[in-house]
Amino acid sequence: MRQYGVEPVVRPATARQGGKSNWWRPADVLRVRKLARAAEAKAAAEKAANAPPPPTDRQERAERALRRTLAVERWRSYYQRKAEARGKR
Repeated sequence: MRQYGVEPVVRPATARQGGKSNWWRPADVLRVRKLARAAEAKAAAEKAANAPPPPTDRQERAERALRRTLAVERWRSYYQRKAEARGKR
């Protein structure tokens, strides 16, 4: 750690750290990680706040129906092509 300009903090684990022994981890690294986690959580919260509302049940049903129709069309065109190919033989 000395190469980063941070002296290793040699301390026994304390109850505050949840009993995990962090004596080889400098406090600075832990602080930076904590800040990064907080920033990530804040960004996630903002993203959730700005997300569009979930689709209503009606919209979802309409979307499913459309997908089903498209699937049926795909199958129909596949079988039509097959039938045409059979007719050409």
